[in-house]
Amino acid sequence: MSAHSLTLAHPNVHNRKNRFETSVDWLRQFCKDFHDSNPISYLGLIVLRNGRAEKPFELTGATERLSDYLARHERNTSGEVSLQNALELAIKGLKSVCVCV
Repeated sequence: MSAHSLTLAHPNVHNRKNRFETSVDWLRQFCKDFHDSNPISYLGLIVLRNGRAEKPFELTGATERLSDYLARHERNTSGEVSLQNALELAIKGLKSVCVCV
């Protein structure tokens, strides 16, 4: 699972690209590299915005789906981040997959 913050901290300008664009570029590359190293693995995405955590889709082995979502996802950032909500959502999602959580 990857948690991605869409909070007010991201619009700040950072070396020509803002932090949001840099995060999206990094996530897209991470998805590609992770899948190349682990071809039978699954990835998920948790989006953090306005103190809420949401999962746009379930765990998937199709990294193109993650990259497409990141490429076309709305670029507005707002609110505060809630790491606790992200972790709770990740644990809830992983409980259905793994009995060790």
